[in-house]
Amino acid sequence: SSFDLENRIGILSFMKSQLLKIFSNCQNGKVLIMTHDLQTFYDLEKMMKEITNAVILIFGKNSCNYCLRELSQQALVIFKEEKRNEYSTLLSTVYSFASGASKEYDIAIGNIMRRALEAFSTFEYRRGMDEISCDETILSSMGNQIYHDYFQNLMYRLILNGESHMYERIKSLSDPSFASYMTYEAKQKTAKDILCLIYLLNRAHIEAHLSSIPEAMIYIEKWCDDIIERNKI
Repeated sequence: SSFDLENRIGILSFMKSQLLKIFSNCQNGKVLIMTHDLQTFYDLEKMMKEITNAVILIFGKNSCNYCLRELSQQALVIFKEEKRNEYSTLLSTVYSFASGASKEYDIAIGNIMRRALEAFSTFEYRRGMDEISCDETILSSMGNQIYHDYFQNLMYRLILNGESHMYERIKSLSDPSFASYMTYEAKQKTAKDILCLIYLLNRAHIEAHLSSIPEAMIYIEKWCDDIIERNKI
């Protein structure tokens, strides 16, 4: 997912050529491909359709097939064919983690939260997520000084301690225990804060993307109220 478009196409083209060699010479060949990236998943699906059609021309009908699965709640389930909004999926995962329903995302949640916040800040403000925390116009739109001060401090903490800085920590050998960098409770609190931030900046936005979770707005509003209560002078 970190490759530019040219290299993504190059990698997929190379994979396709190698898989065609395997399946064109052996009907009993089997390959397992895994990815964490939804767009790459769709690209791989297109690739497998092309490979399947090519092999069928060689060996005949039903000589090649593939299946799609996703890891959900610690189990492999059938992947639904309809296209998904990856951003909505990210926000739904952040909400599930924040509410304590998806502990299996403990290791990856930092990256998921960052991707969701980056997508929101880029789409809404054409800025990086770190810039939101120092933009008075954006912070003031929340209409409450407590929120203003709270998220101004929180965002810097998220940027400085986020998993995106793992490379610098590896070079300095300052933190060999990456998985335990933040406690589960700290990650869960950060997930709640990110949802509150987006909600306070654009309620309709988060309502639309979490529309499949009826109770989400009730809990997010409660988490926003909790921020006020904890930070009253």
